[in-house]
Amino acid sequence: MLNGCGESIETESINLGDPFPVTQVERLDGTWMNVNSLRGKVIVFHLWASWCAPCRKELPAIENLIGQLDPDRFTFVGLSVDEDLNLLKEFKLKYAVTFAKYVDPKRVIAEGVLGVTAYPDTFVVDQSGYFVRRITGENKWDSLEMIALLEDIYQQGVIVVGTR
Repeated sequence: MLNGCGESIETESINLGDPFPVTQVERLDGTWMNVNSLRGKVIVFHLWASWCAPCRKELPAIENLIGQLDPDRFTFVGLSVDEDLNLLKEFKLKYAVTFAKYVDPKRVIAEGVLGVTAYPDTFVVDQSGYFVRRITGENKWDSLEMIALLEDIYQQGVIVVGTR
């Protein structure tokens, strides 16, 4: 059972092993970030919304995870699909959310490019820019299992990058 906000219909617009199709994301301040600038790190590309109860519930665990991961090997990109950016800014301040720096208010990336139909939804991208894992619904992000999974993805990517 999917524990998230939205419809529980899952559609994949990209397949495991495909190059991650998102190349730029808009920052909350209106500037843009080139996703390819993060190459060399495992990217946890997390789509969420402040109005989504499961998204809000997992915020403390995400903040804990970010504090535990080596920033030289991992980065967490929080992409909010909130339409009202002023409310999002207030939400970030009220709940001390540090990871939500990127926005997709028209859901062009979330729904148009990635095929997301429920939130939260997460795409893990290896160091070379390939989509390697999708995690849909609420998760315990700071669990030992999740940290081990991300470390394993990093180690596998190092091996794959070294053989290309």
